[in-house]
Amino acid sequence: MVVNFMTSFLLYEDSLVRSLALVFGINIIFDNVINALKYLNLANENQKVTFMLLMVEAFLKFLIALIVLIYPISIFWLSTMLLLLRFFTLNLFLRIGSAGSIHIKEIFGTSLSWDEFRSIVLKNWPFVIISSLSIINWRIGNIFVSKTLSLEAVSDFEVSFKLLSLAYLLPVVVATSLYPRMIKAYQDGSASLSAIYKSFNAIFIFYGVLAYSFVLTFSDFFIPLLFGVKFAATYQYCNEIFLVMLVFPSIFLQANVLLVLKLERKDMLINLVSVCVNVALCLIGLHLYKTLSVVNYAIFAAMIVFHLLQDLIMLKRKITDFYHLCFFYVFNLLIYFYFRYAEIWSFKYMAFVLCWTIIAILLIFNLKKIRQYLKFG
Repeated sequence: MVVNFMTSFLLYEDSLVRSLALVFGINIIFDNVINALKYLNLANENQKVTFMLLMVEAFLKFLIALIVLIYPISIFWLSTMLLLLRFFTLNLFLRIGSAGSIHIKEIFGTSLSWDEFRSIVLKNWPFVIISSLSIINWRIGNIFVSKTLSLEAVSDFEVSFKLLSLAYLLPVVVATSLYPRMIKAYQDGSASLSAIYKSFNAIFIFYGVLAYSFVLTFSDFFIPLLFGVKFAATYQYCNEIFLVMLVFPSIFLQANVLLVLKLERKDMLINLVSVCVNVALCLIGLHLYKTLSVVNYAIFAAMIVFHLLQDLIMLKRKITDFYHLCFFYVFNLLIYFYFRYAEIWSFKYMAFVLCWTIIAILLIFNLKKIRQYLKFG
């Protein structure tokens, strides 16, 4: 929290921004405790409780959004309301998620010696760096946009990124829930882990394509409906950043596989390379073109590099094979050009229906073969 507040104090002179940084800093503390409780539930194979509590929080956030639509309030008070909601979620996790065995006073009242802290950090330093680099990779765009582009671009980016974060929430939850199962599978051998990975990676690929194609087809309709007519032009930037959905679900699943294989240091290096690509492309692109598209495509390019580096390791460890890699890239390329062509020639609604009708028919008629190939049954 202190680092967050001091960074914002150095970068921005506006008092509102500094006040918001303080609110967000406190929110980070709550997030960290909630994440610890989520992983505790995961270790106890109690993911259903986590899912239920997150759904309750999502519903309450939706109610706050309705309030904002009916009665506009300042960004500071909106952030404060969301902070109080996060505190409420934290208490739900403590009372229900931990079955009352953990209390908030115990968490903040527990002392930790320097030797214990140092021991924990030294044992888990790759995970600390991975988490930090992941946050930087996702949020560095905000800094570039806010410092180099207009306020309108900032709004467009925030709306687009919020929608993207909602879209990738489901694969993140599923992949995290799969982690204990993948550990057990790896104990039985690499072949078992490979079977689980291929099975769920196929599902993640189709989910990513569904999210991308849906947004590309309907974003010009639902974004003005949800956020107002002043965001009518935001859909084009939303379409750009949603390219990430073609690769990110698979990236997160593969990151968990690397952790199962105890390759967290390689995962750390991949995150570092991805951040460097993202920052370099933003710096070069924004120097040449002052447009939000530069940031969106930089994020997507960084994710492509991320996926390719993961693929090399997965291929070397025989978790995946050349056929699956070819399917992933060829299928996504076909989907991209198909919907881009449909958008250019103005038949995107028909293209969406036709695409998913064909995919659904193929899946239904080949369900038995697919189950056998992916080792579902």
